[in-house]
Amino acid sequence: HGEAGGETPAGPGMKPNFLSSEASAQFWAGRDACTGAAVDEALPPLVANDTTRVVKHTYPCAAPVEILLYDIQGGGHTWPGHDNWYPAFIVGPTSRQIDATEEIWRFFQRHVKAR
Repeated sequence: HGEAGGETPAGPGMKPNFLSSEASAQFWAGRDACTGAAVDEALPPLVANDTTRVVKHTYPCAAPVEILLYDIQGGGHTWPGHDNWYPAFIVGPTSRQIDATEEIWRFFQRHVKAR
């Protein structure tokens, strides 16, 4: 969940500071004049043996702005909905509740930039 963010080693003498996922979503919500708290929706498990849980946070924004955050609880450093090259004991569990590629594609289909 959002993890803590913070400094990340990026090479000799380089430690950029990253926001947590939740702080990033809140930054964009503030920048886009969204008001109120995010609406949380726990997604139902799609696979019986999936030990992860996904909570979708939707920030209240005026159209056409849409800010979403998918909180993968209990997931590892993986791409949700897809097999990983590395075994789970190295990267952690993969959520099967959403397909990250499909969710991202649908988001961009809804928000096509005018030419």
